[in-house]
Order: sequence, then structure tokens, then C-alpha cells
Amino acid sequence: MKYLIILGVLLGVNIISVAQSTCLNNPSIQAGDIDPAPLSPGGSGVLSLTYNHGGQEYSDFATDPMEITICFANIAPAAGTASLGGTFDDRFDWSINSAGCLVGIQNQTFVNNDGGTITVDFVQTNPIACPANQMGFIANIQPPQCMNATDLKGDNEERSFTCVSPDALPGLSVGDITINENDGTATVEVCLSATSADDVSFSYNTSDGTANSTSDYGQVSTTASIPAGQSCTNLTFNITDDSTPESTENFLVNLSSPTNATISDNQGVVTILDDDVAPVVPNITVSNVTVTEGGTAQVEVCLDQTTTQNVTVSFATSDGSAGSGDYNSISSQTVTIPAGQTCATVNVATIDDTDVESTETVNVTISNATGGTITDPDGIITILDNDDAPVVPNITIADVTVTEGGTAVVDICLSETTTQAVSVVVGTTNGTAISGSDYTAVNQTITIPAGSDCATVSIPTIDDSNTESSEQFNVVLSNANNGLISDPLGLVTILDNEAPCTVQAPMVIIGNN
Repeated sequence: MKYLIILGVLLGVNIISVAQSTCLNNPSIQAGDIDPAPLSPGGSGVLSLTYNHGGQEYSDFATDPMEITICFANIAPAAGTASLGGTFDDRFDWSINSAGCLVGIQNQTFVNNDGGTITVDFVQTNPIACPANQMGFIANIQPPQCMNATDLKGDNEERSFTCVSPDALPGLSVGDITINENDGTATVEVCLSATSADDVSFSYNTSDGTANSTSDYGQVSTTASIPAGQSCTNLTFNITDDSTPESTENFLVNLSSPTNATISDNQGVVTILDDDVAPVVPNITVSNVTVTEGGTAQVEVCLDQTTTQNVTVSFATSDGSAGSGDYNSISSQTVTIPAGQTCATVNVATIDDTDVESTETVNVTISNATGGTITDPDGIITILDNDDAPVVPNITIADVTVTEGGTAVVDICLSETTTQAVSVVVGTTNGTAISGSDYTAVNQTITIPAGSDCATVSIPTIDDSNTESSEQFNVVLSNANNGLISDPLGLVTILDNEAPCTVQAPMVIIGNN
């Protein structure tokens, strides 16, 4: 049983007076074959119609043009165009109306037996609406000046043709696949739900998912086929093996435009597993170092584990309690720990001076790491002084006895020698001896050279003619430098050099009376 499905409202037209001039004699349209037949669901085809205007000139196209209307059931003109053949000489302007029908309006005069072939491209738009495997069209010629009450439609040609039921075609499906990045290619299988007696063809292309066609796989846009009687075909895609660690990525394989088949699953997913091992990201620390003044501090920058790539940091020093005269500073130095190693050493030179100093420190900082994470950015260089503190000796002064008129040489001595000079101020104070009459006063600084243990101070005494008893004056130490005064007072005794006076007792003479 056949059914004709007609789309479009074509049966009602306005009645135009037959009193107007020239009418056409029996204009007609005769449908030819439809190619291809049967029409696949969603497919396209070509319809040829032969036109004959009835052997009569018709030139009133400016005011009452002839109109040809071609409507289809469930199909639409492709791009809304028709091509003309024979002696038509492009005498119609073609468009698509709101009902989806192809409409041609006369734009030139028809003479004699002008006729020709109308070729219409169309596309099936709704294959599900073809339950009886039939499609149809209606073609209508309407010469407006020749209508009458009994011939409102003009001359119509109706024709049906067979379309293939969607259920009769096998379904195409594309599979999913997971591959390793270093496999080189990915092979995706496209299969039919059932074998077909005809070759099945289709278009396919790739599109990016999380993978990128410029760096992860080769983009493809082409066609493939499954020969009659076979179920599947393989599609092969190039995979790029790079050296960059990445997460799992994917791209899509898309099917379209099947012939002799429908599409059941139009999209496959190719999943790419990365084969690059992410490098270890080690922790980076800097060491503390103790060095004796004048030596080189070897500061280590170390990783907690080896890695497959070089690790770099910036290294710098800054003053702690040590200053610029104590070490050679480093403002910025790049330190590289080669791949496979755990440490690198930075040498920081210290300066040997002669100053006696306490222990001093230098700050070390690492920053701007690549290939690792800094977990301990700060280190300390401790500088030990190599200069011995000088001995601080005790200072004493001797007592001296001198004969009047001589010089008293007084020894000022240290308890032990030292590496630096020791000085002390020496002065005199009166005792029983008086300066100016018995001795010459002094007030001077005496220096005991480094490595020596004593120095002397000379104090002249004055020789007078007086017969005197022994007299004394004091030598006093003060204001010591690099020593401690433990005996600040010396005593100078002056012995008189005058002969003692002899006193003879009076003689008593006893006479005889």
C-alpha cells in the first residue's frame, strides 16, 4: 500500500478574471524520476520536472507573471534553488516561501512552444515521518490570467517515491579507547549494528577534549567506509609522545553524513595516558658552619633527596655581629645542585686580623629556588677569634737606699712578661726628706716594653753639709696601662754622708789645796 504525504497549502488561490488578455493553452508540468530512489533518511536527492506552456506566447509577466509552485512532504529544497534546462533560458526567479515550497515567478516572455526541465535539489528533513516508506510532492502551474471557477489549481502533477525506513538501516557506532602516550597511534573501531548489503560510508573528524591537536595528537577530517557484508572498520590517529609530565588527556572522534546507515553513537573518546614521570621536588636547606678567623667557611646547600633535574638557588650573606672587615661578603650567587646529587658547597672567606675579639657571626640566606622547595632559608657562619688575649701583669715598685748626693734607681717590675707594653705614671711625695732640699721630685710615665719585666726610674738626691740622720721620701705608682698596680708605694732612704760630731766631756781637775 502506498501513501502520498503532501506538504503545503496549495489548493486555494484567488479567482482572477478570464477577461484579461492572452491565456496559455494547457500549461503542464510532468515529473520525471527522483534520484536517488529510494531516498535514505536524512539524505538528499534531485527531482526533474518537464515544463510545457502549451504552445502559446505569454508575455504579461510584468503585471501577471506565471508562477510555478513545487511542494514536498517531509523534505525541503536544498538551499532553495532550482536549475533550468531546455529552452527555459532562466525565465523564472526562484525562492522558498514560508511553507517551505519552492516558488518560481516568471521574469521573461514565453513564445512558441517554450519548455524545459526544472531540476530541484532537496533534502529529507524528517525521516521518522515516513512510516509507509513514501515521500511525495505536488507541483502546480498557475497562469493567473487563465484561472476560472472550475480550475482553481491550474495544472498539478502529483508523484510519490519510495524512501527507506529508518528501521531498515544499520546503526553506526564509534568506540572509546585508552592508550599510552608512547604507543604512537590510537586505533578506534567503528562498527555497524548489523551487516549491510550495500557499502556504508561516513565522514569523521577529530576535535579537542583536554588534549590539543597541535601538541598531543594529529587532527583528522576525512571519510571512511565499511564494505558490504562487513561489520567494522578501524580509524587510526597519530599520538604525540612528548617529555612533559601531564595529567590524563583525551580527544573526540565524531561521525557524520552516513550513507546506507544511520548513526547510533556519533562520538568516541580517545584517552591518552601520560608516560612521563613527574620529577621529584626536594626540600632545600642551608647549613650552619663554624670557622676560625682567617679560614674559609664551607656552607652546604642540600636536598633531602636526589632528583632528575638540576636544582638552583640564590645565595647571599649579610652582617651579623661580624662586619665587612671580618669576611668577604656575597651579594648574590647562583648555586646549582646537579641532577642526581644532594649538596653543593659555597666558600665564604673570613679575614684574619690581630684584634682580640669575641666570637662573631655572619648571616646566610638562600632564595629563588627552581626545581625544589626551600624549607630552611637561613644559615649562620660562626667566626672564632684566633688572637690570644694579652696577659695583664701585676706591677710593683722596689724600696731603695741611697747615700746623700747619689741617685736612687728604683725598679718598677711586672709579675710576668706580656705581649704588649705596660706603662705607669711615677711620682714622688715627701716623707722626712723634703723635695728641693733632699731630693729632686719626679712625675713621669715609665714604659715597660713588651717582653720585658722591669724598668727603672732615677731620682737624684741632694748632698748638703748638714749632719743629719737618715731621711726618706715616697715613690708612688698610678695610672697603669695594660697592667694592674699591686704595690703602688716605694720607699727611698737617704743616708747622710757627713761625719758625726764628737762631743768631749769636760775635764775636771782636782787640785791639792
